[in-house]
Amino acid sequence: MFSTTRRKAAGNLAGLACMILWSTNFPLVAKLLETWHPLFIAPARMAIAGTTVALFAIAIGQGRYLTSIPMRDLVQIGGLALSAAIICFVWAQVFADPVTAAVVISAMPLTSALMGVAQGSERIGWNIALGLACAIFGGVMISLASEGTGATHDILDSFIGAILLILGSTLYIWHSRALVIRFAHVPDVAKSASIMLMAALSTSCVAIIAVSLGLAPIRYDLGSENLLALMALGVFAVGGSSVLWLVTGRLVGVTVASMHHNMVPFYVIILSAFAGAKISIMHVAGAGLVILGAVIAQYGRPVAPPVEQKV
Repeated sequence: MFSTTRRKAAGNLAGLACMILWSTNFPLVAKLLETWHPLFIAPARMAIAGTTVALFAIAIGQGRYLTSIPMRDLVQIGGLALSAAIICFVWAQVFADPVTAAVVISAMPLTSALMGVAQGSERIGWNIALGLACAIFGGVMISLASEGTGATHDILDSFIGAILLILGSTLYIWHSRALVIRFAHVPDVAKSASIMLMAALSTSCVAIIAVSLGLAPIRYDLGSENLLALMALGVFAVGGSSVLWLVTGRLVGVTVASMHHNMVPFYVIILSAFAGAKISIMHVAGAGLVILGAVIAQYGRPVAPPVEQKV
């Protein structure tokens, strides 16, 4: 069993890797939205992610745990909460540029903390409060430093995008807390796969119904570039990051894990730098504040030993 220090270190390293993978989601989705309808991106990426992680679960001997979560909970957590969150996230990028989307989602630590307080499972002490302040302020600094990097959306579009992102992040945090707390004993890879496959089925049903009712056009492109982007999105940005996200939440708690989301805008900017965007001192300072916030939030904070998972 890991010591508290080693457990926190492992959890934060998993969080770092998770958010680096997750940050590729924003430019990849932005690329696909040029030729794909949002309702088709959601099931496609969840199907690829769920299948990839399920095959990995089988390969490492966790295949027998793919059915460990009861159907009612699968439908509730994956078929409803995660599916709605994913649709909100994808559709939001129709209205918000990648950097703006990343910045709004970085409010997730606050959402998780408030949800924990409401559920009676967390208490906001001085370290959590100061950590949240640093993380949020750091995210704002990165956002301000990113102004003028290509955002062309008007105020109404930005408002709609923000509402969709807030709704999506709230549902995503709820789904994460449910998996980490209620199904802590189920291996991370197996439960991530089963939840994503259920989300793929649910979002596929939504897309089929929308097309049948004439609410959405059939629009997708399986050209080589788009197919490569879709595979990268499903396998790494969604599949890989989802497993690492549950590992992080289990080791350091969902609220602290969510603070890693505030580094996503910085990672997006780094990715954008390859396309010519500039990284400023303000970007670096904002990233430093986010890291400081995560460290402060964990200072002196007891972390209960994670539930022993089945092997």
